[in-house]
Amino acid sequence: MIEMQTFGQTTELQKVGVTVLRGVLPPAMIAALRAGALARLEDGHSVTLESRPEFLGPLVELGFDPADCRVADSWIRRKGPPNFQAHLWHQDGGLGVAFPPEPGPPLPMTPLLTVWVPLDPCGVDAPGLEFVLRRMDALLHFSELTDGEMRRRFRAEDFWAPAMEPGDVAIFLNGTLHRTHVHPAMPKTRISVEYRVRLRSESKG
Repeated sequence: MIEMQTFGQTTELQKVGVTVLRGVLPPAMIAALRAGALARLEDGHSVTLESRPEFLGPLVELGFDPADCRVADSWIRRKGPPNFQAHLWHQDGGLGVAFPPEPGPPLPMTPLLTVWVPLDPCGVDAPGLEFVLRRMDALLHFSELTDGEMRRRFRAEDFWAPAMEPGDVAIFLNGTLHRTHVHPAMPKTRISVEYRVRLRSESKG
């Protein structure tokens, strides 16, 4: 199982909840993943990694144990025109958490890391991801996750939508606030693979 300390306590990951590693995956791996993703997506926009061991190569390349991948919560996705559903602000640590109707005491997060691998250039001409550069150690209630509330709660400089290329990898913590970064002028489609990796405090049961 992966320790959260794997990437060090002084890295961007530990300080602000997300880091982007540039050019760490080889082009041949990206090309193979993209070809496989196109074949599996067919006419849809997303499919899980269950029974898709050929997609776990990036985890090995990055030093993760593929056995720690929550494959049912890991996805191949296609985002772009003409019609797709953009993900709104959320925290991946909310996976499997039953939220009450109204805000209350902070709820424990599901212990995991997200490893996000774009298979196309994204963030400029195709949808990417937008993050809040603040480490969050508790879940916000879903009623607090509107864009207006995010803009009131955090400073303008806390919002970051990195341009990424195939071979780059974003790694972010379970409390990191993020959403699909998209605007109407983006003409292209992006395919990506997102891995949810268990931490030591999570049972495999």
